Amino acid sequence: MNNYDIGDVIRLQSTFVNSAGVPVDPSSVSLQYRRYMDAPSSYVTLNYPANSITKVSTGVYFSDVTLTQEGE
Repeated sequence: MNNYDIGDVIRLQSTFVNSAGVPVDPSSVSLQYRRYMDAPSSYVTLNYPANSITKVSTGVYFSDVTLTQEGE
């Protein structure tokens, strides 16, 4: 298990593939995560290419997220 401190940056990455396992670009890419220090319904949503989602190659996208709470 990993331990994280406030201010650590983690990389969230995903690879999209078709039924044959070949990487493909989806029509849209979004990432949504919940910030536990905020209200229970406080979600952050990122969209490609408008927000902080980076395309690495066909079907591979990532976002670096700065943590606002420590934990495992």
